[in-house]
Amino acid sequence: MKIRLLILASLPALTLGAAALAQEAVVGVADPDSLFKSSDPHLNVNKQAAYHIMKDLLEANHWNWRIAG
Repeated sequence: MKIRLLILASLPALTLGAAALAQEAVVGVADPDSLFKSSDPHLNVNKQAAYHIMKDLLEANHWNWRIAG
């Protein structure tokens, strides 16, 4: 009975500890424009469209234009 209680009590601590160690710091990139380019023409069109939409929303603060979903 004591072993079962010990195991049940340690599971949340082990789970939360593993999740905390798995976190990595968010870092920026030197050239974010390079993330939105592709050698595949179809993919490049999609990436450029997404990039320009997000850039407009961020730079001009047009969050009320976003598509609610």
